Amino acid sequence: MRKNEVKVIKDCFLFNGVEEDIVNQVIKERFEIVEFEKGKVVYGKGRFKDSIGILIKGNVEIYRDKILMNKLCEGGVFGIAAIFRDAKEYVSTIIASKKCKVAFLDEKSLQVLFTACPTF
Repeated sequence: MRKNEVKVIKDCFLFNGVEEDIVNQVIKERFEIVEFEKGKVVYGKGRFKDSIGILIKGNVEIYRDKILMNKLCEGGVFGIAAIFRDAKEYVSTIIASKKCKVAFLDEKSLQVLFTACPTF
């Protein structure tokens, strides 16, 4: 992962108040990094992970029933509902509006953060 991508993760609101050595460990050991070409579905009704996604490069658009609801750029976070709900479908469709890279943090990794940093 490039230094500017690491900075995007460190600057994410999810890590406010978390000790830097813990953040560095999570970045090194816990993130799954996935790249998406422009126009590809990042999350959709039947395609999602039980993970929080942090957009570390590029842009995405979020649609619900074909209506544009939001746009995210670097540092944007999505999927929070997916990790805390036991659902078979994701309610929105997230599409890469340009080539992008996403760092996914799964529920188990979040539990590690909660344990290591009670203020998280």
